[in-house]
Amino acid sequence: MWARLAGAPWWVYSLFTGVPFGVLQCAPAFGGHSWSLGVIEGAVFGLAMGPLLALMSRRARTAMAEQVCDGQDEVAGPHVTEQLRTATRAVNRAMLRGEVPAEPASRRRAYRLAEYHVTTMRRMRPFVLPILVLITVGGFWFARTDQSGWWGGLTGLFVLIYNLACEAGLRRAVRLLRLPGPDGQAGGE
Repeated sequence: MWARLAGAPWWVYSLFTGVPFGVLQCAPAFGGHSWSLGVIEGAVFGLAMGPLLALMSRRARTAMAEQVCDGQDEVAGPHVTEQLRTATRAVNRAMLRGEVPAEPASRRRAYRLAEYHVTTMRRMRPFVLPILVLITVGGFWFARTDQSGWWGGLTGLFVLIYNLACEAGLRRAVRLLRLPGPDGQAGGE
């Protein structure tokens, strides 16, 4: 499914990402507010967020594919999609269970992908963490007067904790996947 969605046209990916945003935007309408207004808000929000996320995902996928291509000219196609999927699984295994691929080429690709993610998260941290803290504090602040504020605060808190845990797990994966050698990639060639 992921490989098909990654290679799908932008509008298909846009539907898969926009519909959940629209449904989540529409959900508060079931708490006593105008149902028709909630559906309209959900449709507009989904139509705006779907293409935006599709564009962001394409850029991120291209950047990740460049990390696992091993110097190949082409960063698209089924072979790159499979290499990216394999490297992603290897990074996840290293993060969660401490397992490392035995094959040096797979380990090198996974190392580069994990290093890319750590660098990206480190670059985004000054912007993302304050925003998540503001969402969390703001949600709990508004919960004093409005019951739905709790959901905003809890969501912000969950995403904040998840973000910090992912960054720590990715740093662990980089340490585990690093090959012996001066730059962490040279071993096993």
